[in-house]
Amino acid sequence: MINPEDEVYFDMRSSCTNHEAVIKMMGGMQGSIRKHLVDLGDPFAQLEQVVKLNGSLETFFNELRETTRLEFLDALDAGVETSVFLDKAYAVKRIDTLFEDFMDYLMAIDDEVAKGNESVLRIDRFTTEKSGTVHISLNSLRRWARAKFEISIEGIEFGVQPSADSSNEKLPESGVNVDAQAGRQPRRKMLDQEKAILEAINSLRLDPLALPFRAPGTSGTKAAIRGLFPIKTAPFEAITAFDRAWERLLNRSEIVETKAPSPL
Repeated sequence: MINPEDEVYFDMRSSCTNHEAVIKMMGGMQGSIRKHLVDLGDPFAQLEQVVKLNGSLETFFNELRETTRLEFLDALDAGVETSVFLDKAYAVKRIDTLFEDFMDYLMAIDDEVAKGNESVLRIDRFTTEKSGTVHISLNSLRRWARAKFEISIEGIEFGVQPSADSSNEKLPESGVNVDAQAGRQPRRKMLDQEKAILEAINSLRLDPLALPFRAPGTSGTKAAIRGLFPIKTAPFEAITAFDRAWERLLNRSEIVETKAPSPL
């Protein structure tokens, strides 16, 4: 909601750079009228709140990660409680996840642009020649991002909302597959699931690196943790989401299940 007292930024451009395109796809620089928001500290929120790209994104990511890393080390030295430690540790992981998502989208855009005349993404020749940097038509980016990734770059308040028929909009044969990204689970969602499990383990005052052995006939620690999350609710909407997140943590040794004691 944009109120009369809010500071906003008007963007009258009809094209953007590939880096700006990725920011739009990740939730930032949405629409033509953007509200300046308060920095929430979360790296995802910071990127989503970008209203205008100033400076290098490489610098943005490097400085953000270093600042967050130092905060994590300070928390480690201070011996903070486990819940705070987890927040600081996962803040660093969120930035790494954010950058990996950014690079995935950037490479997808560059691959599409490289198709030349067969590309769905159209180049704004005038702005490209004037600036010396390739600019992509926002209209073509809108269609491509929605078809390939089911992403809106238009924002909620001021973007043109898809009509009843626009979800079935067909792209040229040389375009992208509408279902190409079906079932793709964002890395940030996986990260949230893993953090939720570790927080639940901490709430039961268990050591994640020495989870109790499950004796025969008992439900065990995993079931106890799973029971803390209602079925099919965030962040485990899918039935198998909890099991997959648990296995990821096991495979990275972020949780360890103790073995049965050796018989005498």
